[in-house]
Amino acid sequence: MGIDLSGFPARLLVAPGGETQLVLPSYAGSGNVWSAHPVSDEPIAEVRVETVLASPRADPVVPPGGGPPEPVLAGERLVVKGLNEGTTRWLLTLSRPFGPPDPTATVEVEIVVIHIQSRRVPPLNGPAPG
Repeated sequence: MGIDLSGFPARLLVAPGGETQLVLPSYAGSGNVWSAHPVSDEPIAEVRVETVLASPRADPVVPPGGGPPEPVLAGERLVVKGLNEGTTRWLLTLSRPFGPPDPTATVEVEIVVIHIQSRRVPPLNGPAPG
């Protein structure tokens, strides 16, 4: 399976105490799910992956006769909360929890936690300087 993550942001910017969210490319139909792992140990940001319904409904639709409800597609989003000023890196991994240990795809993201009004701000969600 070829995964194109070339458009994925290399950097995310968030203020201390603030939160930002990024919709992740969905590969749930193939059994793949995203996970986030810190590359550095500094307590700069809290990062998690949440599952979200693509089309939320108040009540599941149950077919006549009492069969199972219609399937509802679920997507995933990355939630980043700024804890302390600084820069950290996180590795996002796309893999099948029931499959081989080799991930389908990985992408490293730089997270910059900064007081936005007090400093020169690096480009939001742009490529990291390299």
